[in-house]
Amino acid sequence: YSVLSKAGSILGYVARIYKDLHMHKLSKDTPKAKTYWINKKDTTPSLAFPYHKPLNYVNKNYVLVEDIPSAIRIARHVPSVALLGNRIPENSLNFLSAYHIFIILDADATSQSIALAKKYSLFFQSCKIIAIDLDPKNMSEDALRKNIIDKIV
Repeated sequence: YSVLSKAGSILGYVARIYKDLHMHKLSKDTPKAKTYWINKKDTTPSLAFPYHKPLNYVNKNYVLVEDIPSAIRIARHVPSVALLGNRIPENSLNFLSAYHIFIILDADATSQSIALAKKYSLFFQSCKIIAIDLDPKNMSEDALRKNIIDKIV
């Protein structure tokens, strides 16, 4: 996947390991993905903005998700960004501080969502967690609307 800046320029790439397709046995500690930065400055937030048409959206909300496909699905409805993992990069706090933040991590990372909200909520206008059972990238359009979008707009 390409890692895009808010303006749409390529900052790097994410390489993903699909353990089911890998020829050699991988340990459980093998990372699922690795980010390679190529055009990123130190002051650029370490976030992946999904490519999408600009929304006629006036609220100052931003949805934080783990991966690029989930960010793309949500960005069709509300502004979203991929964290490229389950932590908030410190160099992105200045950008995110202007927004009401919704943290939506994968179902197996709900406790990490709570920890992130506790640690960083004072940096944002507000901070809420939306717990989900299925990754946004795997949800039907109806489930996405019911479980995520309707809770934000």
